[in-house]
Amino acid sequence: MSEGQSDSSFLRRVNAATESGAEQVDREFRPQLEALAARGMDRRLSRRESPEDVVQSVLRTVFRHAAQGEYQFEHRAELWRLLETVTRHKILKHAEYHRAQKRTPAAEEERDADALFAHAPTPDQEAVAKDLVAKILEDLDQTYSEILSLLEEGHSERAIAKQLGCTRRAVTTKIDRLRKRLEKLLKDDTDGGLE
Repeated sequence: MSEGQSDSSFLRRVNAATESGAEQVDREFRPQLEALAARGMDRRLSRRESPEDVVQSVLRTVFRHAAQGEYQFEHRAELWRLLETVTRHKILKHAEYHRAQKRTPAAEEERDADALFAHAPTPDQEAVAKDLVAKILEDLDQTYSEILSLLEEGHSERAIAKQLGCTRRAVTTKIDRLRKRLEKLLKDDTDGGLE
């Protein structure tokens, strides 16, 4: 098969939003897109979000629209221009989102520093916190405890997933379960008059 036929087959699969087309786009274009995202993200934004996250969002967006028949690529260069444009747009949107009031990275750094130098918890507060954690983890497997420890150390969901050898979605699901248990325990305590 000639290179022209190969390109034609590839673009047909991309236009039809097939899984094999998506995999090939990911394989061929992800490194350049991640490099583009890394160059376009300032230091503060890149501390909150990785270029990989931006590129994943770009690929999902492009293939969602392709599945709706919105694109008909005739040349690889057209596909690259679209991927490049969407990546630049996503970087701007993500930066805009994080610069919004109360999400400014600089403001968060300031709040984090304030929290670091805030007074240490009293022994009673530490005991209540340990008891609360024990109740949250009750009847759950060891993975939940490991996730909680890694979160406390400041690891991202992506880093936790990599360390535990599971998907990021699995980590997110477990964190949501822990959060719901905490909310229920706090609500039960409040309802019981333990405010």
